[in-house]
Amino acid sequence: MELLNPEHRKMYGKFAGIEWNDQTEIKRMRSQLDFDAPLEVSWDWDYVGEAEELRRLYEISKVRQWNAETDLDWKISIDPAAHWGMDPKYSVICQLLKLGGASEAQQREAAWENMAYICSQLLHGEQAALQICGQLTNTCPDIDMKFYAGAQTFDEVRHIEAFAKFLQRKVGKIYPVDPNIKFLLEELLKADSWQKKTLGMQTLFEGMALGIMGMLEDGTDIPFLKEMLKRVRLDESRHAAFGIISMKMTMESAETSPELKAELEDWAFGILECLNAGQYHGPLSELGPKYGINASAVTPVLYHSKDAIEAKSLMYTHAVIPHLKKLGLITERTAGKYREIGLVKDMDKISTESRVTQGAFD
Repeated sequence: MELLNPEHRKMYGKFAGIEWNDQTEIKRMRSQLDFDAPLEVSWDWDYVGEAEELRRLYEISKVRQWNAETDLDWKISIDPAAHWGMDPKYSVICQLLKLGGASEAQQREAAWENMAYICSQLLHGEQAALQICGQLTNTCPDIDMKFYAGAQTFDEVRHIEAFAKFLQRKVGKIYPVDPNIKFLLEELLKADSWQKKTLGMQTLFEGMALGIMGMLEDGTDIPFLKEMLKRVRLDESRHAAFGIISMKMTMESAETSPELKAELEDWAFGILECLNAGQYHGPLSELGPKYGINASAVTPVLYHSKDAIEAKSLMYTHAVIPHLKKLGLITERTAGKYREIGLVKDMDKISTESRVTQGAFD
């Protein structure tokens, strides 16, 4: 299988990482706002619909709407000096500073910046989700899929509004999109089928985002951020459920060929492998220089650190890997590949119980 983004790959011993080091290239990549994304438009004349779970999810979404401007108390002031922003145990840069003997004040500052960086990447991801939902309303073949994709579109608008206002009003800075994240999001937008778009965004990226938001919500000492993330995460649980239900329909359909199933299985691995390969270098290259941290020197060490590998693996095994396994999108053909890149130690111990969609149907 050909790996994504081969031109930025660098071997860290047995692991393949991804580094974007050319600042001119990064600037050019971020400034490129327009690109071609071929799209097949599909009509459906069956307005009654037959996907009961999707129609139920759509009905729930109609009564779960909230207003980002009026349902959150924006009058609350947040003093960065009085907050960590995120639990430092979840911040790689904080852990590195602690090991290096940095003061608590410096660790606190780094944790706050790390929180802002993560929220910024979530914001950029929400914009991609908005655009992909717009695509899905065109390309999904089933009316119930179109209904829910349309409903999710407004959820994504609200999430963009909430994250942008939080970063502008309470943090004072929006970090630019991580180049590897932008690369992957554009791969999803350019995907040649609705199945790949749904699998890539709803199942993989939404699942990862839920894990990250859950970590932030549990670990932040900012009540406002905790409340905002709680609201966003409940919406996201429905989005992930949409992906899982849609992919279950695909994988169980008699019309889905073995070749398409294998293609989707490889697509899922390729996206997660690329995300994993750039997971450390991107944030460290953006935040590290201020604290004397060289991302290219530190990243290989992290990829071979037992603690770092286990911490990183938790985000994938929280929900994404279990759902792929349950859908039949991880088989004996690919299970070993996940072990090789350090995402899963023992695939047999990964439960297929759904946790990420908890609350989606409540």
